[in-house]
Amino acid sequence: MKKFGSIILSLVISAMLFPPWSKASAEERGDGTANRIAEHVIVPDPAVLNDPIAYYMEGRGGSRKEVSRMKRLPWHSCTAPPGVWVTCSDRIGHFGYHGKVMSFSWNVHWTSSSSATVQVQGFNSAGKAVWYGAGIGKSGSASVPWGNVLANKKVKVRSIHVPAGVTVQWQ
Repeated sequence: MKKFGSIILSLVISAMLFPPWSKASAEERGDGTANRIAEHVIVPDPAVLNDPIAYYMEGRGGSRKEVSRMKRLPWHSCTAPPGVWVTCSDRIGHFGYHGKVMSFSWNVHWTSSSSATVQVQGFNSAGKAVWYGAGIGKSGSASVPWGNVLANKKVKVRSIHVPAGVTVQWQ
């Protein structure tokens, strides 16, 4: 029994020291791709592993269902000064699957008199981040490819009325 306990302890310690998603493991493979925590899951930024996780899973018979530890995903704010692009993250890890499309919606906060230009981040088939237009004005939405990626949702916001900045609420 002692031997079994020491084996388990050494496995736990080695997993902590050499996690499979570490930057070193991706570099050692020499493939230059994003980090992976499982066979087909891509983690562009390992810091997401410290955030709460929202799971999006495939259902039976090709149907898809979303499962989350959170009852509802919260709205977030992103404030941009005039003429400057600001990137904001929701600090929630969104765990996708092959073919997953991530939905975003946004609106200008009622206290802002300006309009906004908004871009949202999705991922191409190789797991590389790509920015997509999500609209110009007072509100908008977009659905972008996500795939087998574990990452935070991100938006870029810019005020289109100088000299006023803009605050956008998004989800």
